[in-house]
Amino acid sequence: MIAQKATKANGFSRLVVVDDAPDGFKNLTHAYTLFAESNKKGNAEQRGRFNLGEKLVLALAREASVVSTTGGVRFDEDGRHRVLNRREHGSEINMVLRINKEERERALDQVRRLIPPANIVTTVNSERLHAGTPLTEFEATLPTEIADADGNLVRTSRKTKVRVFDTTPLTPAAICEMGIPVCELDGPYRLDVGQKIPLTLDRENVREGFKRALTIAAFNALHHRMTREDMGVT
Repeated sequence: MIAQKATKANGFSRLVVVDDAPDGFKNLTHAYTLFAESNKKGNAEQRGRFNLGEKLVLALAREASVVSTTGGVRFDEDGRHRVLNRREHGSEINMVLRINKEERERALDQVRRLIPPANIVTTVNSERLHAGTPLTEFEATLPTEIADADGNLVRTSRKTKVRVFDTTPLTPAAICEMGIPVCELDGPYRLDVGQKIPLTLDRENVREGFKRALTIAAFNALHHRMTREDMGVT
């Protein structure tokens, strides 16, 4: 995936996101249909539930276009338009956003906190993101969400791998869902959970039951690495 910011002007910034996934958008209408059925929600080890993510950003754009293997669509002040362009593979989302310099830099800082998959080159403004080497990893049975036979998300628990990364001034302690930071965490580690994480209704935080289960599992796996200060012992 390549995410880059083009030339900015008059308080606007251009955001371009390009990937090389072979199929691109299998159904181009999913680029603009809210809560379209997601083929990802049945797989606990794949991000995505509601087919909503890119729509949240598109809704903020002054103008935008999506071009994929199945065609393209453009959004502007006159509405939505189909375009003839198409890509051989992957997708490109190109949009103009009204954001100030502080907001733009804050967004870039957040993107740089991603833990990219080891087999996928991920760059931001031509700067390659590196996951780094995990300090360790452990297995734990944790709450998750997965679709049932009727497509309804249900809560369950399953065993998954948790990778443990050190923190840096730019990458503070956090709980991550398959490399994407979900919420900050008290402690000396970043914990990357290898499956979907149950979130609160506003999607801003993890559920307390999940955080408790993860914290206990992490302590059991990492207590031998922790100092008295890490444990809050004076």
